[in-house]
Amino acid sequence: MAEVIEHCLDAGEELKEPAPQVRGSIEKRLARRGIRVKNMCVLAANDRPIEIIMQARTARKGNISAKEICKCLENILGIDFEPSEVNRRLVNETYHDYIFVQSPRYQTIVGKCFVTSDMDGVSGDNYSVEYLSGGKLAVTIADGMGSGARARSESGVVIELLEQSLDAGFDARAAIELINAAISAGRRECHPVTVDNCLIDRYSGIAEFIKLGAASTFIKRDGWVEIIRSTTLPIGVLERMDYDGTSKKLYDGDYIIMVSDGVIEALDGDDKEEQMVRIIQNIDVRVPDVIASDIIEAAIQGKTGITDDMSVIVTGIFDTQINL
Repeated sequence: MAEVIEHCLDAGEELKEPAPQVRGSIEKRLARRGIRVKNMCVLAANDRPIEIIMQARTARKGNISAKEICKCLENILGIDFEPSEVNRRLVNETYHDYIFVQSPRYQTIVGKCFVTSDMDGVSGDNYSVEYLSGGKLAVTIADGMGSGARARSESGVVIELLEQSLDAGFDARAAIELINAAISAGRRECHPVTVDNCLIDRYSGIAEFIKLGAASTFIKRDGWVEIIRSTTLPIGVLERMDYDGTSKKLYDGDYIIMVSDGVIEALDGDDKEEQMVRIIQNIDVRVPDVIASDIIEAAIQGKTGITDDMSVIVTGIFDTQINL
């Protein structure tokens, strides 16, 4: 317990004891479920979710799911909680440390659809959907030059390095700068790769977009569609990286639609982005997987062959504090 508290204090957070009435209510409710707790404290700060830290054990022999403590906290405090990833899943007859974290306000559902070009059956696109600590969700599409095994390998290197950097605690911009430096300096033998990264804070609903040579991203909100464009070069072209970055506030029912350039280029007409907007506006389903497949279907409709790999990732945003 001391190590947990020390870590919290080192992080500059404010550690408090719960109000006696609240602590008593939690202890009594858990006791009725056969769980005893002690050394309860609350970690709170304006810019991060509430965390409740405690030591817990069962009153009798046997195991009880740690989720039972979450249910108790939710009933008393009126806030949704989830067990920390570092927790034991079960409470047994020995006191152990447990951390319960306020659940993100925004839930996300991710849908995907992919089509490989007719060239050799191996897609040069790679993607990543990764839930990170702190309630963050990172969605990335990396598109290697051309198609085939080499393009797939090179885009896969970028995705792998990005995942490793994000897992290590780097923010997306710093992670991409490190990858670009490694590739442009020749420490990684790799052709340029386009990178389309979206990092969603599921507590605040803020999404940060970083684009390097990537196809446009589309945000659908009701009948309106916003375009986020990229005018920069792919990763690995310049030693000093230049990227397009922007932030957007998301709301309940929004959909973030990320595509590789093969999807845009497959469309007919001079203004392909506006055609994509019309396709998205005409889709009236709310299931991300179906939206993704409908976009691919519209892109290849009437085509006799597929000349470039196509990837579509759709992320739906849903506000848990809105009464349905």
